[in-house]
Amino acid sequence: MRVRLRWQKRKEAEPVDCQLERFRKVLLAALETEWYRPVLEKTGIGARAEVDSLRSISEALPRFPPLDLADYRESLAQFLNPRAPEPEPQRLRCFFEPAPKIAVLLPGFEQSAGVRVFASDWTRKLEKFHAEVIAAPLEVLRHLARSIQEGRVAVPPLTHAVVPFTGIQEGLITEQDRELFWRAFQVPVYEQFLGFDGRLVAWECEAHEGLHVEAENAFLETHCRNGNEELLLTSLTDLRHPALRLATGFQGLIIGGECGCGSKTRRLADVQRVSSAQRQAAACFAD
Repeated sequence: MRVRLRWQKRKEAEPVDCQLERFRKVLLAALETEWYRPVLEKTGIGARAEVDSLRSISEALPRFPPLDLADYRESLAQFLNPRAPEPEPQRLRCFFEPAPKIAVLLPGFEQSAGVRVFASDWTRKLEKFHAEVIAAPLEVLRHLARSIQEGRVAVPPLTHAVVPFTGIQEGLITEQDRELFWRAFQVPVYEQFLGFDGRLVAWECEAHEGLHVEAENAFLETHCRNGNEELLLTSLTDLRHPALRLATGFQGLIIGGECGCGSKTRRLADVQRVSSAQRQAAACFAD
């Protein structure tokens, strides 16, 4: 079930300059990795001066072939930037006014007067905190919802929303998940898609018309790869394990135009996994 709530109208910042500056930092981080150092040198971006001379992300990215997800996962040590700083906690994106009490069941988020981060022992802490919003990885929310339905857990009723964290590692939310969450929590669902570093890539607004791309955090593109239109992700925040044009294993549309919420930012729509049958067919075609 999809329920629409009207949030306060938000002013949108221009992300372009911030995007490029973050992209340059990612390239400098990539230069510190075993995997990317020779690749960047071959493409003519092997020094800080060459990175600084770039005028757009679209100017540089076509120089890199898509990065296979399996190669990235299996060779993660080769993508390590040993000089990467420790990431600072990120603020959970939430537009309710006034701000509700939020319980986040995942490390890496900023705490405040109304936001508490619980990395373990969620049930006992939720009973005491009386959250109005719960944000958690998709599988954690599934487990919590089933436990509530089966009477094994008693969580004080929510009043605003549940926020499932999805992504390349967590997978995507399904209509069955939405029905489960509605039955268990009786509040709207707002999906947030996270990158490998746990940073926000795209988020669902009250209009439920796709996921708004967080342009300062990620650059997304579609690419015909092995016969499939696949979404490629370049994180603008991951300095520890940088990845350029990472093939996500998902396909979908990147659309513009005004959303029902009033925002004109680019959105992801109809996102789904590239099926194993599609991959096998593409591999046979390539052979």
